[in-house]
Amino acid sequence: MPGARPRGRSRWARFLAGVFALSAPLAAQTPPSAAPAPAKPEGKPWYERVHVGGLLFGDAYAVVAHHDPAIDGQYGFWLRRGYLTLDAALAPKWSSRFRLEVNSPGDFESGSKMTPFVKDAWVAWKNGGHELTFGISPSPTFERVEGFWGYRAVEKTPLDLYRLGSSRDFGVAWKGRAAEGKLAWHAMLGNGAGEGGETNEGKKAMLSVSFQPTKQVVIEVYGDTEDRPESADRTTFHAFAGFKGARSRYGAEYATQRREADGSPDQTVSVASVFGAWDLGRKLGLLDEHVRDAILDLVLEPALRADQGPSLQPEGGLAQWANENVQEILR
Repeated sequence: MPGARPRGRSRWARFLAGVFALSAPLAAQTPPSAAPAPAKPEGKPWYERVHVGGLLFGDAYAVVAHHDPAIDGQYGFWLRRGYLTLDAALAPKWSSRFRLEVNSPGDFESGSKMTPFVKDAWVAWKNGGHELTFGISPSPTFERVEGFWGYRAVEKTPLDLYRLGSSRDFGVAWKGRAAEGKLAWHAMLGNGAGEGGETNEGKKAMLSVSFQPTKQVVIEVYGDTEDRPESADRTTFHAFAGFKGARSRYGAEYATQRREADGSPDQTVSVASVFGAWDLGRKLGLLDEHVRDAILDLVLEPALRADQGPSLQPEGGLAQWANENVQEILR
């Protein structure tokens, strides 16, 4: 229909304009000394300005009981996810990252080899309490929630688990802070295709605003609007609150997404989650220097199909650090 596409474009355009209009006066409140000046890399040889790192998630598993007889009783090993990361300090205010990822589908069916793909490819400019990033970079969708949860190897956050958003997008992002660092925002305009290539003219505008009145409490609200082909636009909102004590942390999140459809009724998908992690003490580990956490995640799963109802999905376990580089998780 004529006019359908301009409607989508104007919606995210107004959204993005509002982001910058709201954030501009906040940026002016940030003093030049809000963040320490980065170390000057010019005097260092190139190999001291480049860091290569990696991360692996692996499982030794056993299916004690399952509704599918083909899976019931199955056991084995798999490498669930791996990162190879290259970070570089390009100049006093410039940095970059290039990261490859491989992962296993973990569906007990696929036997294909793991294929690496580009997870991050960005360049960033930092000045004071602000950062501009261009390329494939973390989106604001659930970056803060996932960082607070801290156990991505155990379970994804709800927006990630039910694919209501992507952890990455290709575009331009702006992070900033104000009010002595208590107020922070992360705005992004991207393709809406995650790490994949762009296939349509629609774009996705995202904004996260968080407030941390004390070191223990953080509150975040997030919204996005995505212009998709065939009038299948999507709008997402979530709210998160977290509390971090001396030896524990707790979080609660609610998210909802409206999915427009051409020729059929629109759909609204909602999901809620609460989680906690408790430090049980150093002496509970195999060695005195080990720290063990008890972790619990409860997710109220959405009804993604008309014949499904919402359900409660618990996830829990114990985690300990074998050393500064290796973490062991029993779940």
